[in-house]
Amino acid sequence: QDKGWSPAEYGAITSSFWIASGIMGVIFGNLADHYDRRYVVGASLLLAAPAFFLLPAADGLAAFVIAIIAGGMTGGSHSIIVVLAQELIPAAKGFASGSIMGFIFGMGALGSFLIGTVSDQIGLGTVFQIVAALLIVAGGIALALPGNRQPEPPAAAD
Repeated sequence: QDKGWSPAEYGAITSSFWIASGIMGVIFGNLADHYDRRYVVGASLLLAAPAFFLLPAADGLAAFVIAIIAGGMTGGSHSIIVVLAQELIPAAKGFASGSIMGFIFGMGALGSFLIGTVSDQIGLGTVFQIVAALLIVAGGIALALPGNRQPEPPAAAD
């Protein structure tokens, strides 16, 4: 709206962001089955940082492309995080899934509140660039996540 876009235009760009998030969730889940999930999550967050940094300066088709990259890279790791939670509490996978998804959505709501509050003070573009810096930090922290568990070899016959 600050850029003079109509509600239909910024609604479409927001939809593109979330659709990319869902599609990349499937793709990143597959990648995490084949590669170390820490690197998949970490790389996705690090690749999202430039998109968030550039998004405030973009207009038109470039804004859509950057929003799709930002949404896909940040939202794509949610399914991997759910699997990590299930592995931490294997006896209660439903509880683990519900708890971590509630945490993800709750922190998303809190983050939206904070971003809105701070952007009223310093501007949305500046806040997006701060988010980009935080994504770099989060990408580094992702490397501390537990790695993929390797299946145990079959027991030897006596």
